[in-house]
Amino acid sequence: MKTKRVKILFCILLTLCSTFLTSYADKQVRASSSQQFQSAVKLFGGKYVYVPVQFDEVKEVTEDLLSYKINNKWGFIDKNGNIVTEPKFDWEYTVPGLQSGLVAVQMNGKWGCVDKTGKLVVKTDYDEIKTASGDLVAVKLNGKYGFVNIKTEKLVINPIYNEITNFTEGLIACSKFPDGWTILNDKGEVMAENLQLDGIKEFHEGLVAATKDGKWGYIDRNGKVFINFQFIWCDNFSEGLAQVGKDNKRCYIDRNGWVVLELSKDIEMVQSTSIKSLDLIVAKGTSYYIDKNGNKINENDSRFTEDVTTFTYGYKWGLKDKNGKVILEPQFEWIGEFSEGLAAFQQNGKYGFIDKKGNIIVKPEYDSFRNLDIVGFRREPKFSDGIAVMINNGKTCFIDKDGKVVFQFDKLYLVRDFSEGLSAICDGGRFGFVDKTGKIVIKPAYNMVSDFSEGLAAAWVGNKVGFIDKKGQWVIKPQFDTALSFSEGLAPVMVNNKWGVIDKNGKMVIKPQFDGILRFSEGMAAVLIKNKWGFIDKSGKIVIEPQFDNVKDFSQGLAAVSRNYLWGFVDKKGRMVIMPQFSEVTSFSSKVAKVKELPKYGVINKISGKIMIPPRFHQVGIFSDGLAAVKEYDKWGFIDEKGNLVIKPQFDDVRVFSEGLTAVKQNSKWGFIDKSGRMIIKNQYDLVGEFSCGLAKFKKNNKWGFIDRTGKVIIKPQFEDAKPFVDGVAEIKLNGLWGIINTKGNIIIKPQFFDIVRVSNNLAVVQKTDGSYGFVDRKTGKLVLQPQFYGIRILCWKWAVGVVQKDKSGKEKWGLLIETK
Repeated sequence: MKTKRVKILFCILLTLCSTFLTSYADKQVRASSSQQFQSAVKLFGGKYVYVPVQFDEVKEVTEDLLSYKINNKWGFIDKNGNIVTEPKFDWEYTVPGLQSGLVAVQMNGKWGCVDKTGKLVVKTDYDEIKTASGDLVAVKLNGKYGFVNIKTEKLVINPIYNEITNFTEGLIACSKFPDGWTILNDKGEVMAENLQLDGIKEFHEGLVAATKDGKWGYIDRNGKVFINFQFIWCDNFSEGLAQVGKDNKRCYIDRNGWVVLELSKDIEMVQSTSIKSLDLIVAKGTSYYIDKNGNKINENDSRFTEDVTTFTYGYKWGLKDKNGKVILEPQFEWIGEFSEGLAAFQQNGKYGFIDKKGNIIVKPEYDSFRNLDIVGFRREPKFSDGIAVMINNGKTCFIDKDGKVVFQFDKLYLVRDFSEGLSAICDGGRFGFVDKTGKIVIKPAYNMVSDFSEGLAAAWVGNKVGFIDKKGQWVIKPQFDTALSFSEGLAPVMVNNKWGVIDKNGKMVIKPQFDGILRFSEGMAAVLIKNKWGFIDKSGKIVIEPQFDNVKDFSQGLAAVSRNYLWGFVDKKGRMVIMPQFSEVTSFSSKVAKVKELPKYGVINKISGKIMIPPRFHQVGIFSDGLAAVKEYDKWGFIDEKGNLVIKPQFDDVRVFSEGLTAVKQNSKWGFIDKSGRMIIKNQYDLVGEFSCGLAKFKKNNKWGFIDRTGKVIIKPQFEDAKPFVDGVAEIKLNGLWGIINTKGNIIIKPQFFDIVRVSNNLAVVQKTDGSYGFVDRKTGKLVLQPQFYGIRILCWKWAVGVVQKDKSGKEKWGLLIETK
């Protein structure tokens, strides 16, 4: 008995000792961990807080927390520079939909959440943190979703849902197979359950779009059908209206489901604006054909080659004729371009081919396609030389227009279209060629090949390219850096990063001198010199000076050229025959070219349901001071928030309105107008900025100064550069260095820095000529931190800046400068 009591006493003492040692060790670890941090330092009476350089990385996560990393572990810092969570998490991120200032954190492969104080409110026990609202956080465990209450820190709804949406308006939809959908509020209360729906979006204005049996409608927070399922598609409600697809049209409906506005079929898109009552409507650019004089020609003209076009509706593809008549109702998942009278289509994930009447010629039974372009990227299947290449059951099949398999390979080859009777194939990263019988006539031995053109194909071996014939014999040995195919007996080649031209004997007939080049067409080739395109003849003489942003080959005597994203046409003497005005063009064929006008923007009032301005503008800016700039072809004007055109398009360029005025450009000079369009300050400046703090910067004779709203010069032109005034001070550049002045032109910080970047109204980053960064207070001109850092990162909330130095080993270490509120 005595022995038994001794044993019990010994166990008790051992337990107490173990508990003491564990507690002591834990305290020591925490003490040691805490001691590794250097304390934050208050500057400018607490206006700023500097957390010394000591972290491996810093990031912003919420408006209240920053994260830091030490030894691959993450912790958190608050707005006062206090370390609220020591480094212990493997990863962190802000999950979309988290409305409570929560941050998802990972530890040992499991996820939890911390709140804005850094406290762990959801234990790291879960596979995913999805969304949150109110007291609930959606968590995932073993493939199912449940909910944790962050106040009690307990799992209040077990993981039973297969799928969930995000919380919006305090509501979330959850799907449990086969029971259907359930709607919960952010207190965990069931609002509706067992809803038999195929899919559901997120709540907006008390309603949620849902789909059933292929049709869309709306239900309320209690799961009751609010607007019947009748639409092909639908968007969320906004200010009492929603966009829906109905009867092949885009419409606006109200909360009663009534169509209040029906948009024409040429409306391609509806965009929101910063004005809640207004949307922009975008009419797609109309495509049509022009002759060589730029005249629009009759659509029934016999020269038309594109008599069938594809169109989409409700995510399905169909066919129309050139008059817009529907040939094939939208029913396929995708339709490609027509080639040799047939186009590929996709149905139920399988590929086949249809003709221009919509008839299925090749049944959709192929798994995929294996066509490559000249540099090896996959492109859509099409017939070429009567053959198309498809994949079926892991085999590469070559089919004819009847769908008959002409030959096939048991392995998956990457192949190209046939050209001059041969098709390039790729096997194990090496290219060769097959003929139309399936015979490999040139074994795969090259790193890359071009298609055959004029009897030759470019072939790459190692880092060099030459040309082979159809027997695989070298005609021109590999010696060039890269090359294009032969055309008109000539081929462009690159040597030492410059392009020249060779003939079929390999002789360099035009020495390498161009930055870029296209193949010869009608005796002319486009060349790139200093980022501008022009044209040369076969002797290498520049016939049309480089002046265009982009070009196409000459065809039937004309070449398409682009300036400022608009396309027109020039002749072989460089004369602009058709002025740049189109968003897209094709080259001329049969004396016609297809062109596409620029998309046009209009304005719709969502509340009244009226189109205020039909689509007529080619560009619309943002609203500022109640007006937005609009562009009609190459001239700018302004509309008001009701969509009225208040200043007609007449200016070459404009800025946004600020303090009642906006800058406008006419005849290469800038001035200012008011909201009525009256010229307040005449066009006289080379360049200007926007008004801020009653002043606007202007440039004259290559110097910057500042004027007031009457045009009076307040600070004479003297600076090499200047930034706008913000909160009474502006950055200026003088003698190659930056400083800061006030609105009277008095120096606050004398020019001494290589650069100054404003972080906030109070704080600015300065960089010395040696590359080091520091900080100044913009108002007082005093240094907050001496330039000493070799890198910075302005964090998105703008109240903190990451600073970086290198330690003795050369490793980057980060600190923080925080502007307290």
